[in-house]
Amino acid sequence: MVRRILSIIITLAVVIGTLPVNTNAAETGQEMTPTRTETLELSISQGEENQEEGWKWTADNNGGTLELENCYIKTDEVKALRFVFPDNNNSKTINIILKGNNIIETTSTDYKAMIGSTDKAGSSITYNTLGDYVIKGEGSLDIRTSEPITKPESPYAFGGKSIRIESGNIKSNIGFCFVRKEVNIQGGSMYIDIPSGIGALDGVYGEPINISGGDIYINAPQCAIRSDDGDINITGGNVECGSKESTSGIFSSCNINITGNGETIPNVKVSNKPGTAFSALHSNNISVSGSAVIADSIRNFDSIEEIIEKGIVFNGSDGKVYGETELTSCITLPVGSTLSVPEDSVLHIKNGGGSLIIPDGALLVNNGIPVSAGNGEEICITGGYIKKEGVFCTNHNKKYSIVTIKDGDNETPNYYSEGSIILLEPG
Repeated sequence: MVRRILSIIITLAVVIGTLPVNTNAAETGQEMTPTRTETLELSISQGEENQEEGWKWTADNNGGTLELENCYIKTDEVKALRFVFPDNNNSKTINIILKGNNIIETTSTDYKAMIGSTDKAGSSITYNTLGDYVIKGEGSLDIRTSEPITKPESPYAFGGKSIRIESGNIKSNIGFCFVRKEVNIQGGSMYIDIPSGIGALDGVYGEPINISGGDIYINAPQCAIRSDDGDINITGGNVECGSKESTSGIFSSCNINITGNGETIPNVKVSNKPGTAFSALHSNNISVSGSAVIADSIRNFDSIEEIIEKGIVFNGSDGKVYGETELTSCITLPVGSTLSVPEDSVLHIKNGGGSLIIPDGALLVNNGIPVSAGNGEEICITGGYIKKEGVFCTNHNKKYSIVTIKDGDNETPNYYSEGSIILLEPG
């Protein structure tokens, strides 16, 4: 009996020791081991599956669905993942469902798409009009070139017709997409940081680009977000992007529209290198409404400001609250900046969904009264509103202002003399 039990234990030990390495690494957070070292080429006419490599392809006449679960493809060729469409006149929808942690990597530095669609097996493409990609799921996808990146150009992740991101966590050290039609980001998270010196790369390129949700961080040598022949529309989400070298954080030859939809307020922070010929937010036509925009510079801001009905907008270090604005997300004032709340403006901070953080070195000027953190701390105002309720005179003819800070159901009106510093308790 003892020998039988010992035999079972040894057998279990052998089985556990032969489990796929990448599954264990995904669970422990350790570096994964490649599960495939050659191009994965899939046809819309045939389904395939390889559980050891971590992928399953279900084909249909309209395209197909690729499920990735702890899959790590690492190739020497730039073409790491290819979808073959025999009929190159009609684009197909490719659903990519993310489960666990997934990596697609190339050691190549060719300026071509790592993930793309083609009309014949074995071909390599720069970009074309095939492939409508939809990314979703609760997992992650890291698309990258092996570092260090030494050439002036580099691969980019997706080439095709359009791409839509519904959910999932995406990371990349190269340009994410160069598509000929729409980029649509609805949710999930995106972290793209492209090294300097890769001069040909933008972070996200499409015609047009629509962002309605998600947490997005893009830092690129050229434009973080760019559309030459389409509008850029941001109606939701948290977007932080910048240009490291010589162009704009957000650039469109057409229109840039940053407008809240009434329920959520887009939170947009955009920067670029000082002294360049482009503004950080650059377009011939820019409109902002019901949004929080913090930009190093905004092209033609004087004409834009005249038509802003509500929102929070920074053009450089000076910011202003316009109209009656409700803050539904967390905003931290840039150090060295000043946010002003004029007499005809009200800043609502949605309870449970919004907060305004004033770090030491930033200033909120509420109708002429500065609100400062000081002492190396920061103020966090949550769940209330900031507005001026009136001005009155004392017997000594000295002017005071009534400033109301509301926290939940508690309102605290205080009288402050003009020019005084209001020190609030750190949040």
